[in-house]
Amino acid sequence: MPGGLALSAAGVITGTPTTAGTSAFSVTATSSGGGTSSPVTFSLTINKADQAIAFTNPGTKTFGDAPFGLTATSTSGLTVAFASTTATVCTISGSTVTILAAGSCSITASQPGNANYNTAPDVTQTFNIMAGINTITFPA
Repeated sequence: MPGGLALSAAGVITGTPTTAGTSAFSVTATSSGGGTSSPVTFSLTINKADQAIAFTNPGTKTFGDAPFGLTATSTSGLTVAFASTTATVCTISGSTVTILAAGSCSITASQPGNANYNTAPDVTQTFNIMAGINTITFPA
C-alpha cells in the first residue's frame, strides 16, 4: 500500500498518499464462517501532482538602482529558480537581479518538479528599467 494510505478490515482505502508511484498489495478475504480466500494482488498507481508558480512582478526600476531580490513560490513548496532572458539588460544570481542597462528586463521563474510533482509551467515577468537621471553641473 502506498505511504499515507491504509486498507481497513472492511476493505476501504483511506488517507492521503505521500508519494507518487505504483504499489502492489495483496488482500485475503475471510468469511464469517472462518474460511479464507486465496490472496488477490492489486496494483495502485498514485500520479505525480501538478504544481504552479506564483511570481511577483518587481515593478519599474531605474538604471543605477541597487541589486534587488525576487519573490516566487511553488504550490508544491519546492524551490523556484530564476533566469534572465534579457542578459544585456539584467542578470540574475540566485534570486538577486542586477541591472545592467535601461530597457525591458524579463525574468523566468521555473520549477522542474521531483518524484512527486510534475514540472511547473514557467512564469515570466517583464518590467521596465528606466534611464537614470543625469545631472550636469557647470562651474560658476
